[in-house]
Amino acid sequence: MHVRPAQLEDARAIAHVQITSWRQAYRNIVAAHTLDGLSTESIARTREGQIREGMPKIWVACQGDQIVGYAIAGHPPDHKAQYHTELLALYVLPSQIGSGVGRSLVSAVVHHLIKEGGTSLLIRAFRDNVPARRMYENIGGQFLGQGCYELDGDIYPDVGYGFLDLPRLLQMLVTAQIREVNDQDSIPEITALLHRAYARNAAAGLRFNACHQNDERTRLRLSEGAGFVMEREGRLVGTLALCLFEDLPYGTFNPNGLVASFGQFAIEPELSRLNLGGLLIRKAEERARSAGATFLALDTAKPAAGLVAYYQRQGFETVGEVDYRPSTNYDSWVLAKRLT
Repeated sequence: MHVRPAQLEDARAIAHVQITSWRQAYRNIVAAHTLDGLSTESIARTREGQIREGMPKIWVACQGDQIVGYAIAGHPPDHKAQYHTELLALYVLPSQIGSGVGRSLVSAVVHHLIKEGGTSLLIRAFRDNVPARRMYENIGGQFLGQGCYELDGDIYPDVGYGFLDLPRLLQMLVTAQIREVNDQDSIPEITALLHRAYARNAAAGLRFNACHQNDERTRLRLSEGAGFVMEREGRLVGTLALCLFEDLPYGTFNPNGLVASFGQFAIEPELSRLNLGGLLIRKAEERARSAGATFLALDTAKPAAGLVAYYQRQGFETVGEVDYRPSTNYDSWVLAKRLT
């Protein structure tokens, strides 16, 4: 995936991204008559004019030849003196949510601002657009309060987030590199990361394997299918072990088709708000899908409500139960996502 300035011939693809993302993300936020009335031709004409004039600036994110997201940045419409630029639009195809496209687009905007001498950025979002607000909060946005936004005669509450330290924002947006584990990777370092990441669960009395496992167990689990590590600025910050494939039934989950599963999943705790884990899970999905899996599954402790909710936000559904006692000391949910 790469990000570049938009060109005139991108206008219709940009319109497609906007319409697709709006109808997915805003179906319970924006009035149906507005979503139904979105026009590819009208949006494309507007974007063509903006690209010709060079203001506001538009960037597109591409996967191969396909445009999968775009961002627009320009002067705040109400000329807020404190903010040099506003992120006027940030849209990503639903299939690319959680893949890092949005972060890459914001990074391109911030790189441009810094190069041009900009010092600050304002971002607004619909008040009820929880995923967008979570992203802006996770990358350090200062909540500026609530306002309102008029669209097709309807008034919607919105909120603002301010960023007054662009170099810091850029650091928060740095994406991570994911690769398969190799012989040069330090197994003790990966084990130590697992222990740090699962320390909170251990403190809560939940005996996850990753809370206490030794290096040999770490090595074994990474070799069961595809072991991944994540690096950020040269530092190990995440890991995941993908199993290809489960012997069914997986607890009480016994579907038709091949089931890949993952475990030994950890992100450096201090970086947990950056959704780096979502990138690792997307990588596991891609690998499992390419291997022919019908489902990607996992299990986690029933009492760990926060973890269960996290996986549900990643698109997994509760499909069964499994009990690994005495290795663990809890009942587990099995969660799965269909890949085909």
